[in-house]
Amino acid sequence: MNDPERKERRNFPRKEIKVELKCLEGGSFSVHFTRDISAGGLFTEAKKPFPLGSEVFLDFFLPGIRDKFKLKGKVIRRVTVKQAKTDGYVPGMGIEFIEISQSIQDKLNKFIKTKQGGGSLKLLLDLHFQEEQFLLKLRQVLGGREKG
Repeated sequence: MNDPERKERRNFPRKEIKVELKCLEGGSFSVHFTRDISAGGLFTEAKKPFPLGSEVFLDFFLPGIRDKFKLKGKVIRRVTVKQAKTDGYVPGMGIEFIEISQSIQDKLNKFIKTKQGGGSLKLLLDLHFQEEQFLLKLRQVLGGREKG
């Protein structure tokens, strides 16, 4: 899977992230999960990848970004279940973004460069910590009233 001899062909740095991806291809709607994303495209897990060259419409959110991404893409790589077993990869497809604006590409680049790890898990842990701190202060305030 991590073959040092394999030449890196990407034009953009990527970030490993698993987010829900809604796809519309040839009149069919399906939901997948991304494996990684860059400003130029993404790889999504799929047991039945779309045919090479298929145009797809994509809908997804990224952690920390309020706006939904609605992009058009083209399938440029397929990994079937059989290939995945043979080569040690994950079945799915590489989708290149097409007709993408510079502002969307800039948002994606900014997201890729952020060091935030864990996405929604980090957010949940932060909220849990804030709640614990609030409850501790509340106990101190209420405990002080009962004693005084």
